[in-house]
Amino acid sequence: MTTIRKRPQPNGALHNAAMRGTWKALRTSRGMSATLVCPGCGLVGLLDEHEIAADGTVRPLVQCPGAGCSFHDTVRLDGWSAA
Repeated sequence: MTTIRKRPQPNGALHNAAMRGTWKALRTSRGMSATLVCPGCGLVGLLDEHEIAADGTVRPLVQCPGAGCSFHDTVRLDGWSAA
């Protein structure tokens, strides 16, 4: 399991290498979700097709769609509390 840390404020540049492995809460029409910066390649993705448990565990596994990126793991959003 990969633990993803909450993105510090202010947002800053999402493609900065220091932002890899971070998340930010996002309110959608279906409720709370999150954006995630892939810890492998830095690509920003939306977890809207995933369920996020009260402890921050994301299901199903998160797979980066980035070309050449092999990140595919269960993740836990550190600090998640239904954001």
